This record gives sequence, structure tokens and C-alpha cells, in this order.
Amino acid sequence: MERYSKLTIITNDNKKVEENILSIVTESEEGKVEILPNHTNSIIGTIPTVTKFVCCDGKEKSIFTSFGIIYIENNLIKFCCDSINWPKEIDLDRAKLSEDRAKKRLAEKNNLNTVRARNSLLRAKARIEVAKYI
Repeated sequence: MERYSKLTIITNDNKKVEENILSIVTESEEGKVEILPNHTNSIIGTIPTVTKFVCCDGKEKSIFTSFGIIYIENNLIKFCCDSINWPKEIDLDRAKLSEDRAKKRLAEKNNLNTVRARNSLLRAKARIEVAKYI
């Protein structure tokens, strides 16, 4: 049995992360998901969140991941998502403005873009959370 998994995260704009990991925790619409070595082959849809993974040296890393899909097969974890940000890449003021704007849109009675505002709020909250790991 394998003791680690190979994680690859790739985005639309070709940002890439490659690590050998002991575990990864992210979030789907159903809730938190933890993936350990020898996980069953799966496909998982994800939402914007703080994704945390533990490298083989025991170091824990946190990264913002947006909407995406994780493919798991034979200890290879391929995480394709719209965007990623390391904590140092987060513009906290911009994320807070985005959060405020999304909350305002959701409070409007005649807002036709409720789904868009909700998604924006999810992204903003996750970025604000990941910025705490600087």
C-alpha cells in the first residue's frame, strides 16, 4: 500500500502545484472531504474554499481553491479548478470589498444574479480565510 499520493493542482491560467502528500482536505457542496493515500477512485466537484494538504515532510500548506473537479485514481490526485491563490497572493482589502458587494447584492429583493452573488461571496470568504495563513 502506498504511503503518499501525488497531488497536481492546475488552473485555467496554467498555475500549477505538484506535491507528494499524506492528505488533503477540501470542500464539496456536501461538505468537507479528506483524501488519504489509497483512496478509492473518485470524481469530486469542489466549491471555493481553503484547501489544506500535508506534504510528506509533515508540513501543512493552505491554498485558496475555487470551483473545480478532483479526479482520484491510483494515488494520483488531479485537481482542476478555475483559480488558486497562496495566502501571500491574497489582496485582503479587495476580498473584503468583494464580500461586501456580494452581501449587498444578495440583500436586494429584485436581484436577478443571486447565484452569481452567492458564488462571489463564497470566493471572497474563502480568500479572506486563506489570507490568515500568511
